[in-house]
Amino acid sequence: MYNVLVVDDEPTALNHICTIINQQCNQYQIIAQAENGQDALEKILKYRPDVVISDVRMPIMDGITLMKKIKEEFPFCITIIVSGYQDFEYMQGALKASVSDYILKPITPKKIKNILDEISLKLEGRYYQERNKFVHRLVNSKSNNGEELKKFFPSKKYYMGISRKNGIIRRFSSTNFELFSEKEENYFVYGRDEMEQLFIVPAELIVSGNFEQIMCRQIEKETSKMNYLTTVWIRECVDVEKLSVAINQLYTSLDTRSVIGLNQFIGISFGEKYLVPISEELINQRLKQIEPIIKDGSFIDLTNMIRESFNEWHHMNMPQLWMERFARQVLYSMRRHRGYSSYDSKYEFLIEDAFYYATTIEELIDSLGFIYSCNFEERKEEVKIDSPDFYENIKKFIDLHYSEDLSLQVICKEFAVSQSYISRLFRKYEKSSFSNYLTQVRIEESKKLMKNCPDMYIKDIALLVGYKDQFYFSRIFRSVTDMCPSEYIETVI
Repeated sequence: MYNVLVVDDEPTALNHICTIINQQCNQYQIIAQAENGQDALEKILKYRPDVVISDVRMPIMDGITLMKKIKEEFPFCITIIVSGYQDFEYMQGALKASVSDYILKPITPKKIKNILDEISLKLEGRYYQERNKFVHRLVNSKSNNGEELKKFFPSKKYYMGISRKNGIIRRFSSTNFELFSEKEENYFVYGRDEMEQLFIVPAELIVSGNFEQIMCRQIEKETSKMNYLTTVWIRECVDVEKLSVAINQLYTSLDTRSVIGLNQFIGISFGEKYLVPISEELINQRLKQIEPIIKDGSFIDLTNMIRESFNEWHHMNMPQLWMERFARQVLYSMRRHRGYSSYDSKYEFLIEDAFYYATTIEELIDSLGFIYSCNFEERKEEVKIDSPDFYENIKKFIDLHYSEDLSLQVICKEFAVSQSYISRLFRKYEKSSFSNYLTQVRIEESKKLMKNCPDMYIKDIALLVGYKDQFYFSRIFRSVTDMCPSEYIETVI
């Protein structure tokens, strides 16, 4: 619902406009009324309306002066002036005041409805952009404005859940595509990257409160041999005022419970506390056992110790955060004892990619083994096998198979190399990640299809470029191109 402030010093005219809007314009609501321009400015400050409709002739402050002040002080407002044919000079002033539109008297329902229908399209686009920015701030704990919250999430209660493919989000790399649901979707979906979906669903859309079934159906769509899923959902519907608290709880639960290679479906209660099973003593004890091996330079003994440790902890369902912390400590110890004086950030990214892409503990161990081998002098020559030609062959393979269920694991199997090795190639030649490169290829191919076959259904285009879900494809497309597929098609036909 969009909020409207109506300004007129004549009660009959004021009521007439309000009645038309209430009866004919379902997407709008009258949030306040004012008798003159000065009164209107005070109420704009208080109520923050989306649209201001004002008569021209009023005491204290006329409509044109009001419009000029709105432009200066409240540029977010869309303004409509009401005038008669005889008020030509006033109309010139209105144009200079940059009003969005005007209504000539006599006022009829058709005139108001036609103008507000056009304006609703502008507001829809604006709301979409503003809501996305607000959710970004909300997720990153940078915003908790109560009025904004209710503006973008007007329902009183919401059901919430989050589902993520594979490892938790990268924290060091800034190459993620942020995803937002499309304007036409009934509930809100957000992803910090393309591997994740946070669902915020109005309670009135859930029949018999069965949100669990919705999350189960979502898992069925996302389940694949190429990944594992961690899904966390809140059993109760949450008051809109507590939305930010619930979002923080979901992300914390997801990030602290994700276990490499383990499918999980976790229902939690709102406000439930969860202690991360991290033992500093256990980490330090294992590091003390590894340090002599690193000093001796025995790479085989190191990999055996790493394999033994990670397999043991995997059987204990230790979370990714725990294992990742240990893996980084091993790297830091290795670089310290092997005599590397300078910090090399590429290994931070490679470790991050190893956990991001691994779908089994075995894949993770192999990827870490490759990273650690790069830090042993006697093994450096063995890992310097990349070349531009080899990388071009990988790109050609992607160009031929992007429409399939393609993953980093498929590439590794095809070219008989490790995940970390492939990650290093993409970081080196593309300055990006494998997943981002694959996404760019798919989106570019979809753009070609839209240009050459504009009548093709979006769902068919999505399938042809490797996406099973039309809405998911649309979110990805918008995140890359900053427009939805239908908008893009209009620009190329």
